[in-house]
Amino acid sequence: MKGFVVAADREMASRGFYWLWGAQTVSMVGSITTAFALPLIAALVLNASPWSMGILAAAAEASVLVFGLSIGVWADRFEHLRLMHMANVARFVLVLCVPILYVLDHLNMAILIAITFLVGALSMLYDAAVGAFLPRLLGGRGLAKANSWNEASESTGDVAGPGFAGLLVQIAGAPMAMLLDAVSYVVSSVLLTRLPAVPPKEDDRKDDEKGHLAAVRSGLRALRRFPYQLPLLLASTQFNFFGSMFGAVIILFCVRDLGMNAGTLGALAMLGGVAGLIAAWMGQRLTAKLGLGRTLILCYFAPAVTALPIGFMGEAPFPLAIAAIALSQFFWPFWIVIMRVNSVTLRQTVVPNRYLARVGTCMGFFSTGIMTIGALIGGALGSSPLGMGGTIILSSVGLGTAAVWLWYSSVRELEVMPAADMAAEPA
Repeated sequence: MKGFVVAADREMASRGFYWLWGAQTVSMVGSITTAFALPLIAALVLNASPWSMGILAAAAEASVLVFGLSIGVWADRFEHLRLMHMANVARFVLVLCVPILYVLDHLNMAILIAITFLVGALSMLYDAAVGAFLPRLLGGRGLAKANSWNEASESTGDVAGPGFAGLLVQIAGAPMAMLLDAVSYVVSSVLLTRLPAVPPKEDDRKDDEKGHLAAVRSGLRALRRFPYQLPLLLASTQFNFFGSMFGAVIILFCVRDLGMNAGTLGALAMLGGVAGLIAAWMGQRLTAKLGLGRTLILCYFAPAVTALPIGFMGEAPFPLAIAAIALSQFFWPFWIVIMRVNSVTLRQTVVPNRYLARVGTCMGFFSTGIMTIGALIGGALGSSPLGMGGTIILSSVGLGTAAVWLWYSSVRELEVMPAADMAAEPA
């Protein structure tokens, strides 16, 4: 086993994975700054109303619903490195517009919302291209380890990113902080130039002559035809629906019902980033011990175990409430990181490369798109007689039962990653 890990490391290094990982990490630092700075620009510079702030918050997610299915087709049809460079250049231009328009006194909420929407769509295109490029780059070897590296970067960003972005905004001001984001996309593309071009195989181009809608439909059919993808889609959609219900009320519940302040919430939130790093480090070992299928089922069930007690903390002593929140803030991201590494690696293993981006974005279209509805329902239930505590209990039950989709599917029987490209082509 140790020899295989060393061989995988050498394979990743020789094929240039660490340049790709560096490009993603640099880009992520800039994106965290943007996510932190744009709402501050709206609130502090443009004096946005609550309604405008809501539209701004929804703009990035809206790009998933508008472009999600199409982006998968584009990412499958064109050379992936070229798409990554194009997404970086376009994001550089868009983000650079913010400080320029601010200096010229032409920045307004409509422009800020449009930039947020377009950057969200371009980031989705970049991520889809990376997800489809990685199996080609590594030749199918070391995918789980590579995905763990990517998750570790994201978790590190969750820990250090907001603090770094806050310091930058404090020193330079929110509009000028956007300059860092713009520069990060340039640095990302410079790192990508160190990667070899991996053009699609000839067989991967055979459906290029089909129309766009036909290609979208083929991606939707692929969710049903390729192994394990449909139960994973159903489980993730249910999990994200109830997770967004939970997320809609948890902050207000902590502040109003439990009496926590912003500093306490911020410190507790950092636990998630630490948990993600630990999960990225030990996730493969845990999966090898429990088996792939059982690990995935546990990943969907376990977050509910620590989320459920929070709903009963309204009248609990403050230290007990803090402990309940801390446990959930740690173990929820821990299992989510392991879930994402295994789910993405499984998809990259069994889905032929020419469908890979389409399957990924189709999954995101449903499982991410549903989060807007879940958040609205969670807010409505939190304001109803059920209350925020009751909403947390209900959403926790919904989270845990998402594992049922995997329990009654072929996913449960998986011990290790299956053979690559094991599926028949979708009709």
